[in-house]
Amino acid sequence: MLISRITTALVLSILLLVIGMQAQQPTVVAAQPKSVVRFATGFTDQFSVFNTNWAATSGSWNISTGFLRGVATANKSFSQAYFAQAQYENQDFQVRMRRTGCGTCANGIFVRSTKDGTVRFKYTNSGEYAIEKCGASSCTFIEPFTPHFAVLKGGYNTLRVVAVGNRYDFLINNKLVASHVITGRSYGYAGVSFHNNLITGNTFDVDWAVMKNRSPVCGTARVCVRQNGSR
Repeated sequence: MLISRITTALVLSILLLVIGMQAQQPTVVAAQPKSVVRFATGFTDQFSVFNTNWAATSGSWNISTGFLRGVATANKSFSQAYFAQAQYENQDFQVRMRRTGCGTCANGIFVRSTKDGTVRFKYTNSGEYAIEKCGASSCTFIEPFTPHFAVLKGGYNTLRVVAVGNRYDFLINNKLVASHVITGRSYGYAGVSFHNNLITGNTFDVDWAVMKNRSPVCGTARVCVRQNGSR
């Protein structure tokens, strides 16, 4: 009987010890994916201080001296960065940018970008613009590279896209250069990109970026442009 009681007490002591040890151990929680604010209110970024709002998917990027700067690298033919804090649907996205180095390389902005594709709006320092719709693995020109007087060759250019529903308006330096109905892209990230010419030292500077939500009640993107002004 005494042995039985000792055994029972010993077992209980061991159980209590194990339970106590388990209670003291920190709970391991799996990392949760970052939530995406799909319909955020917009943003304004002048890159006056370092921030982690932007993410690079390719190329070399940094924020310094009031710019988001991309530097062409010899082993990358394409560099891209995007505002990583939110995805947008109906939107008015503007970016002031300058490319140094390559005169024929494409530079621009993209909207409604997901892993399945995006829509790109480009210009070159030779004075041309183009629009592409991209899928997961390839792109198709909506408009091929076309000369336009709105492009300021070698200087700062402000690119703006107003996308409401399937309607897209593309403006360069406050001048409407193209309007298109493009289906298949409803929402996603917005960002900037440039093509390298495989010569180290080319730079791509973003002076500021502004995103505003646009309500579907505007009707077409062109109406939204008239109603809401240039910036």
